Amino acid sequence: MKCRFFLIFVLSCKMCISQDLVANGTFEDADVNAVRGTNDSPAAWYFIKKGQSRGYMEVTNNTFPTSGNKMMCFIIGSRQSKERTYWQTMLLHALEKGKKYRVVLNIHGWDDPPSLHDIGVYLTDEMIFAVHDTLLQPSDYVSFLDARVKELKKGWFRLEKEFVARGDERFLILGNFSPKDYQEVAKHRYTRSFYVCDFVDDIQVSPVEKITCDRCLATRDSLYAVSRDVAVKTAAPKPAPQVIASARPIEKKVDTLVFGDILFAFGSYQLLDPNSLNGYGSMLEHKEIRKLTVIGYTDDIGSESFNLELAKKRAMEIARQIASKFNISESIIEVEGRGISTKYQDKSKNRRVEVYVNYK
Repeated sequence: MKCRFFLIFVLSCKMCISQDLVANGTFEDADVNAVRGTNDSPAAWYFIKKGQSRGYMEVTNNTFPTSGNKMMCFIIGSRQSKERTYWQTMLLHALEKGKKYRVVLNIHGWDDPPSLHDIGVYLTDEMIFAVHDTLLQPSDYVSFLDARVKELKKGWFRLEKEFVARGDERFLILGNFSPKDYQEVAKHRYTRSFYVCDFVDDIQVSPVEKITCDRCLATRDSLYAVSRDVAVKTAAPKPAPQVIASARPIEKKVDTLVFGDILFAFGSYQLLDPNSLNGYGSMLEHKEIRKLTVIGYTDDIGSESFNLELAKKRAMEIARQIASKFNISESIIEVEGRGISTKYQDKSKNRRVEVYVNYK
């Protein structure tokens, strides 16, 4: 079979991955969707388009994973649709600016051999979630155009690339970041299907020089726990918002309401449930609101500076949604990020925002 790779190099030695920073890089561990009862996403990974997951599969089109039973199928182009597939995860340890890392993955074409333009890795400071189909084309992603390539069995190829960390990025996004548009990608690929797709399996990211990662295992466990927690919360009916009234003197004619069940994904300021504020409409649409104080918190994973910034972003996101959803002037909303919280044993509950509403 003729290979259509650009700049192909053959690996002459066995690759040594000393410290893999990707949780569930083999995609073997699955999250169970408690609503549909299906395994439609890999544990510790998140689909960029909110409320959806696509491409997580076993054997298909006579293509078998390189290890285990699971792999990912990425839409990398189309003859008509602008859609591409992106999955993301949190690294077990943040990258260190200026240090060298190695990324390895296996790739297989759907109808014909893949191109090195098809897949890339983007390292970011935060996760990305979108309501609509997304086309990500950052200029600073890790491209495999100059990668070392080894042909494996049954149409699979292994790509290996070293890169230098631009900063202390903590999140990895996998997909096609090529500047080409969706039709141009499809134009240069033979395919019988509507979409141009590639399979990916066994992705690894590791430092070239060994690092100390005391919390890697704890981070992995937390990622797995968050994924399971999301599935359970999706299935369970949402209880009525818990409202706690403070003990303020009646003569001040001020009442403070606290609701602390606004939950976030791990390492993100995006809401797990985009509609979680809707239940507070009767309180936030009140005409006699004098001031709102929005306070953000995180769990205890990561540095204090990272969590302090993340907590502030969470508070700012909630403040933005409140102002938009309930037509409240931003001038009466105060935002504060308090960083790490250990109030709850369940870490997902520490990733929260509390909103204090003061009435006239």
